[in-house]
Amino acid sequence: MKFSSRAVAVLLAMIGAAMALAEDLEIFNAQTAPEAGWGWSEARIRKRGDKLIVTEINKTGVVGSVYFDQRFPLLSAGRVVLDVEAVPSGVYTLQVLSFLGSSPLLSDEPVKNSNRPGRFDISVSDLKLPTEAQSILFKLWLGQSEGANMILNNLRYYIPLPPEDVIFDDHFADSAKWSATDSILRPFSSGYEMTLSEGKPYGNILLNHDFASDGHSWLLVHIPKVERGTITVQLVAFDSNGDYSQSIDAIVAVGAGWHGVRTDSIEWPPKVGKFQVKIWLGGDSNCSAEFARLLLIAADSL
Repeated sequence: MKFSSRAVAVLLAMIGAAMALAEDLEIFNAQTAPEAGWGWSEARIRKRGDKLIVTEINKTGVVGSVYFDQRFPLLSAGRVVLDVEAVPSGVYTLQVLSFLGSSPLLSDEPVKNSNRPGRFDISVSDLKLPTEAQSILFKLWLGQSEGANMILNNLRYYIPLPPEDVIFDDHFADSAKWSATDSILRPFSSGYEMTLSEGKPYGNILLNHDFASDGHSWLLVHIPKVERGTITVQLVAFDSNGDYSQSIDAIVAVGAGWHGVRTDSIEWPPKVGKFQVKIWLGGDSNCSAEFARLLLIAADSL
């Protein structure tokens, strides 16, 4: 079968447009992450211009590590990119730790004892982690030399996200979508800030949208900032007649970052038909949280 040059041009334009619509959903970026978010264990990490300098500072040995003190949803379609500018001394290892809830599981080391610079593009599906793992944490090790150090361009975790796999996407730009109870919503540059009403120890916001409970999907929420409190994401279940059935704590007592849960991992009550999303903030009287995005994504794509 032959195609005219015009037909080929149109086809290529359509493919290009589809590719342009695809999004890399960025879960973590060391360049933009706050320096205070890193934990030190016999090593330190400092920003210097557009680089990150990691240095071993163990006074009794030659091994140290730094880790970003936040767990991220383990999504098999995700990619981890480690971009190393230089290794002036010693060797480095990238360790990916996995967790089930708050319980640590096994870890993997996709880059181990390397002394060479370069860019490593790692598929999450290739990591040797337990199938029951729900979240991951990134740790960088330095060793084999006193004062071992590396110059890091970036460490990034993202998910290629085809638009057709996005079931729901809210950027917290329209407060009318949310009903606040014992809490106050105020706009900020990238979404909404939530605070508690005066005298209330906790409050919530409810998304005025129904989701089918029979779908195999990931619920992801991006919370850039939480101060003096914690966030719990609750799924409010209704039966097939629309009557309230049960509220299920799906993401419990978390801080800032991206958090997620597979809806098919939830123990739904019998005859459940749909659910809504409710987000709770609890803490002291001055606690607050910022919300930037909430997505429901087809699980098969992740």
